[in-house]
Amino acid sequence: MATMETAPARWRSRAWMLAALVLAMVTTVMATTDTEAAAEDGSQACPRESLPDTALRDTSGIHGDGIRCLLWYGVAEGRTPTSFGAAAPVQRGQMATLLTRVLQEAGAELPRPQEPPFDDAVGTTHEDAIERLAAAGVYTGDADGDAAPRDPVSREQFAAFVVRAIEWLEDDELPAGDHGFSDVDGVHERVVAAAADAGLVRGRDDGTFEPTATLRREQGATILAGLLERFVGDDRLELPPEPTFRWDAGPVPASVREAMTGTTWDSSCPVGLDQLRLVELNHRDFEGRLQRGELIVNASVVDDLEQVFATIFDEDFPLEAVEPAYRYDGDDDAIMAANTSHAFNCRQITGGDSFSEHSYGTAIDLNPIQNPYERGGTILPPEGEPYLDRSNVRAGMLLEGEPVVEEFDALGWTWGARWNTLVDYMHFEYPR
Repeated sequence: MATMETAPARWRSRAWMLAALVLAMVTTVMATTDTEAAAEDGSQACPRESLPDTALRDTSGIHGDGIRCLLWYGVAEGRTPTSFGAAAPVQRGQMATLLTRVLQEAGAELPRPQEPPFDDAVGTTHEDAIERLAAAGVYTGDADGDAAPRDPVSREQFAAFVVRAIEWLEDDELPAGDHGFSDVDGVHERVVAAAADAGLVRGRDDGTFEPTATLRREQGATILAGLLERFVGDDRLELPPEPTFRWDAGPVPASVREAMTGTTWDSSCPVGLDQLRLVELNHRDFEGRLQRGELIVNASVVDDLEQVFATIFDEDFPLEAVEPAYRYDGDDDAIMAANTSHAFNCRQITGGDSFSEHSYGTAIDLNPIQNPYERGGTILPPEGEPYLDRSNVRAGMLLEGEPVVEEFDALGWTWGARWNTLVDYMHFEYPR
């Protein structure tokens, strides 16, 4: 419901914090068990004193340094603004995206295939990464020859992906010594041995490796941190600069469609779910920490909003949270009270009976508290009343002449702050 004004860049100092980011999800090479050590104090790639603080609750423990290392490089993101999803399984598609990011950090130019190698990867969030790794001979199909992007990755499978990635990048086969694991044999034995010999994977204290166990995100983080360490040692990459903007858009996945149905969408809505896109993006919060947000928008405005959010990021304009409306069951009052920036929500206009532009996915509200709605003495959210004084400029406010508003103007969007019968500072919409 609200609109937004952009705050000056001076309100935000750039922070070296890649806290809760983005696509999704830490996947990685073959991880360790809970009895194994995480990043070493003497790490070149991930020196402990340089790793960022994080707002994610589940980044402590032996894998904490590995998680924070990937956040620092921008390789991995949190699943929500407050959770990394450390114990969640890694999917094959997620693995492809994260492994691709690590290779790109090392300066790799991954090839593109002439034809999509896997029909079941087309249209998915991780399609590009899967296809590039497949063209390099790193990503292979499952037993049926499919990409199976949503299938979980086992420890031995990820060892195979990681070893093949190193061998492709370094153009040399890794040595495979005596791995010493009592439960490793068969088709993946060489790659597990090679990964162990390279110091990338370790097993349990009892001498087992659990090759068929599903890889957890926290385990993957530790291994990918080890892969970054290898590349730093080979002078293939440098320590991270300041965080960069990331924007990943793709079709709305089945799990999200299910969550939206009956909360923010039903068959009476003016657009179908196929017309919408799920976007994952980087932004900074009011503490200057890097966060990973999500939006659901109409496919027709994805490019425009990417430009807007790139400007938001470059200008250090803070956003409290960026989340889809279905997480609040479509309750606009709850969304505004949480100061959440959002886009699609199939509902009526405030105080009316026609569809809001949010119902088309062509409107967005930013920082509702700092940019409230006001009409005839009604202020929404009520917590935004102090911010109706636009002369008292504070962080998170959208203002005339500031870069975010100017970016929307350049793209032809309408700002609710300029309406005659009401003001809606948080709200921008694209004329259909």
